[in-house]
Amino acid sequence: MPQTQSAQTISDTSGSIAKASAEGKNAKDVFFLGSSGRLGRLLRPVWPGTCAAIWHARSAGLADISFDPLAEGGATLFSAALQGHAVLVNLAGPARAAGAGRGADHAALALAALQAAGKAGLRHVFLMSSAAVYGRQSGPAREDGPALPVSDYGHAKLAMEKAAARWRANAGRGAPGVTCLRLGNVAGADLLLGGWRPGRTVMLDMIGGTEPLRRSYIGPAVLAQCLAQLVRLAMTGADLPFVLNVAQSPPVSMSGLLQAASVPWQPRLAERDAIAEVNLDTGRLSALIGPLPPADAAALVADWRGAAQSGPDLDGAA
Repeated sequence: MPQTQSAQTISDTSGSIAKASAEGKNAKDVFFLGSSGRLGRLLRPVWPGTCAAIWHARSAGLADISFDPLAEGGATLFSAALQGHAVLVNLAGPARAAGAGRGADHAALALAALQAAGKAGLRHVFLMSSAAVYGRQSGPAREDGPALPVSDYGHAKLAMEKAAARWRANAGRGAPGVTCLRLGNVAGADLLLGGWRPGRTVMLDMIGGTEPLRRSYIGPAVLAQCLAQLVRLAMTGADLPFVLNVAQSPPVSMSGLLQAASVPWQPRLAERDAIAEVNLDTGRLSALIGPLPPADAAALVADWRGAAQSGPDLDGAA
């Protein structure tokens, strides 16, 4: 059952929404749901000022506005908060205690976002999915190819996509457009770089004990620019696809990233079912916004550190 949002919390949040509305502060281009996690805290300091944004968090004091969209009373607060906006980007995931792989929570958050956006008359909703939906692929993973997740997280994100597709099919004319962004690893929001702490040595999985894993990555600042361009397209009524891969190309090696970051590491034999490479085909994205900068380990690390130094402490609450 959903948690109950206290009457005082609802009153306080409603008051802040009304005050912002009266001052014209909530008439922004884009509303970011769930911006207090690692990804949101990296994006916020590098978000381009040409695209006005409001940032949301579940807990008070961590963003421009706070409420729990899944708690009792959350739907009313959510649709009110979205008034005056054009686009919603859903960064929210399950609370830490719930676990990142709970598919029902990912789907519930996505549906809450879609329903609130529909009531508020938004143009478009971007839902954060993941490259994990592809599972083990030979060659670049394309949006129109098979999605065969192997991890709980991949299954959860694919279930979210399917729930969003059902909602859009039944929403009727005038409903917001929907795009699920199948995001590659974001430098600094990942466990490899973002999870490292000084004094620790990373034990890095290697295929056969010698071959590093390779993944499609994107830097926080590059991602911010990419999202801003997609938001602008959505605001103009552009016909955006339901699924879109988001990453820089080509895939980079995990060992190369650690070396570029001067992070100490030691190799260890990867499990037999480890996925050697995740390579997102980004042709569809390039056709929409132009090519992104090529992926380079040193540039990705610099992008991450620039965003991290500009933003809040990433050890804080999510």
